[in-house]
Amino acid sequence: MEGIRQDILQKAIMNAGDGFYITDAGFVISFVNNVFSDIYGYEKNEAAGKHFFKTIFLNSGDAELIREHLAENHCWHGRVMSVRKNGEEFPVALSISKIFGEDGRIEAYAGKAGDISEIVKKEEEISHSKRFLKFALDSLQTQVIILDEAGVIIHFNEAFEKFGKDHRDRASSWTGVNYLEAVDDEAAAGSSPAAKAAAGIRDVMRGNKEIFSMEYLFSAGSENMWFLMTVTRFKENIPPRFVIGFENITERKTAEDELVHAKFEAETANRAKSRFLASMSHEIRTPMNAILGYAQHLLREKNLSPRQREYVEIISQSGKHLLELINEVLDMSKIEAGRMNAVPEDTDLFALMNDVKNMFEVRAEEKGIYLNFSIGEDVPQYIFADGKKIRQVVINIIGNAMKFTGEGGIEVSVGMDRKDHKSSKSVIAIEIRDTGCGIAEDEVDKVFKLFEQTGEGIKQGSGTGLGMPLSLSYARLLEGDITVKSVPGDGSVFRFTFKAELLSSAIQKNRRPASRRVVGIASDRPRPRVLIVDDVASNRSVLRVLLDRCGFLVSEAADGQEALNVIAGCVPDAIFMDRYMPALDGIEAAKLIKMSDGYKNIPIMMLSASALEENRSEAVQAGIEVFLRKPFIEEEIFECLKKALGIDYIYEEVRSEAPPAAGEAAGRELASLTEQVRARIIEAADMCDVSGLRKIIDAQLKDCPVLCAIINDFLVKYEYPKIIALINGGEADAGN
Repeated sequence: MEGIRQDILQKAIMNAGDGFYITDAGFVISFVNNVFSDIYGYEKNEAAGKHFFKTIFLNSGDAELIREHLAENHCWHGRVMSVRKNGEEFPVALSISKIFGEDGRIEAYAGKAGDISEIVKKEEEISHSKRFLKFALDSLQTQVIILDEAGVIIHFNEAFEKFGKDHRDRASSWTGVNYLEAVDDEAAAGSSPAAKAAAGIRDVMRGNKEIFSMEYLFSAGSENMWFLMTVTRFKENIPPRFVIGFENITERKTAEDELVHAKFEAETANRAKSRFLASMSHEIRTPMNAILGYAQHLLREKNLSPRQREYVEIISQSGKHLLELINEVLDMSKIEAGRMNAVPEDTDLFALMNDVKNMFEVRAEEKGIYLNFSIGEDVPQYIFADGKKIRQVVINIIGNAMKFTGEGGIEVSVGMDRKDHKSSKSVIAIEIRDTGCGIAEDEVDKVFKLFEQTGEGIKQGSGTGLGMPLSLSYARLLEGDITVKSVPGDGSVFRFTFKAELLSSAIQKNRRPASRRVVGIASDRPRPRVLIVDDVASNRSVLRVLLDRCGFLVSEAADGQEALNVIAGCVPDAIFMDRYMPALDGIEAAKLIKMSDGYKNIPIMMLSASALEENRSEAVQAGIEVFLRKPFIEEEIFECLKKALGIDYIYEEVRSEAPPAAGEAAGRELASLTEQVRARIIEAADMCDVSGLRKIIDAQLKDCPVLCAIINDFLVKYEYPKIIALINGGEADAGN
């Protein structure tokens, strides 16, 4: 039984919560438990035989004081700084007691050591918090008092004390004053604000409210001051404590009357701006509808030469860019109100940069300056980001550079900046370097300020001062920035950075839908009848040509009243309705149609040149099923009719033009390539491997100058499918 008890005792000591140790009379360690070994970093039995004070004490002075104390006392306990085996210093709670033998002499010493690093840390934090709280309260201009559960002031800051001396004629301390009783006295004297304050304070004290606040007027002689009083409770405080703040809001209250007037003027100006934007939108979108509409029709023609098709595509792309520009100007108020968001999508960065290059090439040639684009070998072709905003920023910066560059040219380079380790995104940098007039140091800030221009900008006499501020707003929406370095006379360097998720080409190919075009209606039913209602003949013509070509029966009306007359003679299956028209506008005409039992089920799609959101709302209220903005995209038109009428279409695949004929010389050079070289070129082009393609050209196509020139031309434009088609002898589909 006695053996079992000793075993249990030994286990208890070895696994006790604190570090337990025993030394001999000369302070040489004879035993330590597991916790002691863990605290100090010693292996089992490694500490045995070491001198206690020399092993664990950081300060020999502390050890000496303890030994002196033990010389006259039975035991010692306290806090000291200790040191682990690895040299790390830390605080411990240490106790040491004498163990006497039967002869009354000291036989050994025993005690325990506990790591109190966390306790000391928390104590320091609490002490720091108390000092910081006092400092913070005294730093506030707001008056602050702290009450106990009886309403007695137990703390107040310097602002409250100063206000009492200046305006309450109180020079003595506020400590111990029952603030709640003082407020009750004022309420009893007939002060309505005091009665409200007393009730609010009690609501917070009783737990009926988490916070109470009120505004009140304080009068001191001829001076009137407004205050905001706020009462809150310290959470998890035992005993409970309550904080009351008194913020001087006199300036705010004085400004409120001015703000009411200013708000009225701003709302008046905003309504005027909205009317102007609506009018501008309508006036620009109406001709743009015809431009983009007929560009789409021309792209359907089979007999266009490659050069003609390229010109039409540039017209279409430039028109779409102008339309995007209009949309962004109309959405300027969203940026000002902080409601503009980035809309990420799968984006072909190479194609985006190539589109931008095509837009500016002709203009650069006309000015006699160079325009060079380069993309780093590590830049991915496909990214997940807001491509529209990226494109707009690049266009704005290049447009600015083009304006101020008369000699030399512009270099545009795209490179990887860094990986954002806090997310899955990477940072891409686009740098635009020009040899223009440069910007004076004291005018650099003006570049990004709304409606401001530099001295050179004023001399040019063009621009609105909107492009670069909008670009900076877009860059920040894209989690990036725009910086500029410039030397007058030596040009400027604009650096645009943004964050994007990187996509592999395989992912992009899987996500990208096949490109196809509607050429007819796949249905045995009678041809659908569509009525186009618009007061502008070119708008009716653009839509009519599109629908006629694909098999719809189309009729027209120049206003709402004429539309009602047409419907009475021949009921259409669907109606495209303009918004603003003379005689009877689109909204009123739609309401009359929807009120008629015979016509109410006819789907109405509104095509409006207005971009205001309220136009969409009023269209929905009038019973209009779909609201589209001009200029329309033909895919939108066909999709609306498909949903409204339940029809299917006949499609044709849209293929890019085959690569240009390389001529007899290129044909001979192409025939001389081995299958291995062909395969390597196709593989590199399929992977969009710029570096790999250039290495193959330099190493394998030295004797093929014509073929090199053609491939390099495609490489500069990032037209990898055309490279593949060329190597396949023109038989491959360059569009895939």
